[in-house]
Amino acid sequence: MQFLFGAETYSVDTKGRVKIPSRVRQFLTEEDDLFYATQSPHENCIFLYPKKEFEAVVERMKNYSVLAGGDDIAVRMFVGISTEPCKLLAQSRIMLSESMRRFINITNEVVIIGVGNLLALWEPKTFDEFKKRTEARSQELYSKAFGRSGN
Repeated sequence: MQFLFGAETYSVDTKGRVKIPSRVRQFLTEEDDLFYATQSPHENCIFLYPKKEFEAVVERMKNYSVLAGGDDIAVRMFVGISTEPCKLLAQSRIMLSESMRRFINITNEVVIIGVGNLLALWEPKTFDEFKKRTEARSQELYSKAFGRSGN
């Protein structure tokens, strides 16, 4: 999948349906009819993985032993209880479950952000607060992403 970027605000209807951004849809094939929504363990947002990207996550998790306990079982359990499949519907929409919508407190709008190989979904006010918190660190974050000189 192409590297996803940008941020846009979309409407969410009363059933929890939201349109997939056109810049994402252009890279989808007929096989890309399923996404996986998972709750972020760090921020109050949802990560939306295209099927192939989530399959790579699951493949990595196969190395975690449920018998080992500790972090291995914790990772598998967290992903298991915080992830839901989202089938691509007509008109290039997905339906977010009520529990996912409650997790990020969205009602009628959601900000969708391209984050490399996945999308992040935020309630608009929460996203504005996140941006304010991270703006103070923007130079540090930019350096981590692009190197010291920004090249």
